Amino acid sequence: DPHRKNSWKEMYKRLHTYKNEHGDCLVPSDYPPDQELAKWCQVQRGLGKKKLTSERFNLLKDLGFIWSKQSHVWKQRIEQLKMYYA
Repeated sequence: DPHRKNSWKEMYKRLHTYKNEHGDCLVPSDYPPDQELAKWCQVQRGLGKKKLTSERFNLLKDLGFIWSKQSHVWKQRIEQLKMYYA
């Protein structure tokens, strides 16, 4: 079906390409070059470990997928503070 959304593997490959270009898997929720990828990442976060197959979860984890943007940003800020006060 040509109207079917891209397969999970195709979207994973696009995320991999994004990481190679940007150095992380933090696709912004508003990402004009690839809104479909941005939405897909939000869906994967929503599914998480409990609803994704273990294979898919591990593929994303091994790629460095960020499951919680807020938690990630918080950890970055803590590290910045540690460096600042060191």
